[in-house]
Amino acid sequence: MEKKRLQIPNPKKNDNPVVRTGKIVAWDQKRGFGWLECEGERLFVHLREFKGTKIIPGLNVEFPFVVGTDIQGRPCAKGVDASLVNGSVKVMGWLQLATLLFWPIAGVSNLSELWWIPASQMIIISIATYKLYEYDKRQAIAYGWRVPQTIMYLAEMAGGWPGAFIAQRRLRHKSTKKSYQSIFWGIILLYQVVGIDQVFDNMFTRDLWKVMGESRISEKL
Repeated sequence: MEKKRLQIPNPKKNDNPVVRTGKIVAWDQKRGFGWLECEGERLFVHLREFKGTKIIPGLNVEFPFVVGTDIQGRPCAKGVDASLVNGSVKVMGWLQLATLLFWPIAGVSNLSELWWIPASQMIIISIATYKLYEYDKRQAIAYGWRVPQTIMYLAEMAGGWPGAFIAQRRLRHKSTKKSYQSIFWGIILLYQVVGIDQVFDNMFTRDLWKVMGESRISEKL
């Protein structure tokens, strides 16, 4: 029976190579090289191709593509990143999230006695958003259909940004793409402004409507 060969994409033809996952199965600490297993095939990997955590057998890793072979004809993994797998939300991350949630929660509490309804909706949508990130990450690894960024943004805008915040750190997904992060943090900023506005009796929107009203009067004159 012919052994299944790992498909090797050409990085020159793919500006956004799909991420592969694998596991370190052997590593020579003194010589700085070893082997990882991906889809049933072993790939040689050198220390210079690594970034992330300490390299040990059993470590899960990701790499964007497999490129050719070395001088001995061994398939080689390039750009291996151990920091992209087994991520976690650190203490500072949880503190940051709690800080970001303060004004939105305070605003909702000030808005109505039934504050727990929108709070519950936010929790549910955050869980759904996390699952959306999880699905998109799996699809990226499996060359599958990716979730459009517009859907991700809509889920975050609908209240799922806390779930996205956790997913980006735990799943290491969408966390380094600057264009995505700029809009993501814009959504969070919007929630902060709206929360503060509600706590301080619509001070922003009140002034905004006042300025807009004065502008319309000036246009008529």
